[in-house]
Amino acid sequence: MTRYGLEWLSQNSYEGQTQQLVQPRILWNDKIYKEANVPAVSYLDFLETNEGLRDFLRNFLLYGIAFVDDVPATQEDTENGIGPVLNVYPWNKELYMIRYNNYDRAVINTVPYDLVGRWYSAHRVLTTELRKPENELWVKLKPGKVLFVDNWRVLHGRESFTGFRHLCGCYLTRDDVLNTARLLGLKA
Repeated sequence: MTRYGLEWLSQNSYEGQTQQLVQPRILWNDKIYKEANVPAVSYLDFLETNEGLRDFLRNFLLYGIAFVDDVPATQEDTENGIGPVLNVYPWNKELYMIRYNNYDRAVINTVPYDLVGRWYSAHRVLTTELRKPENELWVKLKPGKVLFVDNWRVLHGRESFTGFRHLCGCYLTRDDVLNTARLLGLKA
């Protein structure tokens, strides 16, 4: 059994509230994001100051992406400063094709047979919208620049690449991000 006080219920009720309960979110495209000139947060500010971390989280919540600059370009520093490195990928075309898991992307197998036609129609509309150049933001990352993406809001990918590159992939839990934002005074 859980008990809540009347005051708490009143403060946390959506009914009649005039203030926004969550940090604002901006539905953006390439032009809006570039015109906003959203600054990256420095690695040291991100790690060592509440202001730097709050600025980072505000950008992340507002746009669904945020950048941290001047990260030492090593797996160890990424892991120590950002979070556990799940995989380190030396990306090339052959490895990318091996790692592509068709079953993970086969959402059509969850659609009832009688709705498959409507699913394909909706898929075409979404794909057309996503592929409009104004709805794409292209960023060339360099060693030391880290891009954070909110997978609940932003689709992301990468262009084909020849040669060799070393990419560290980390995942932050949504609960940790939102809880830290709340502790720093953001309405996450």
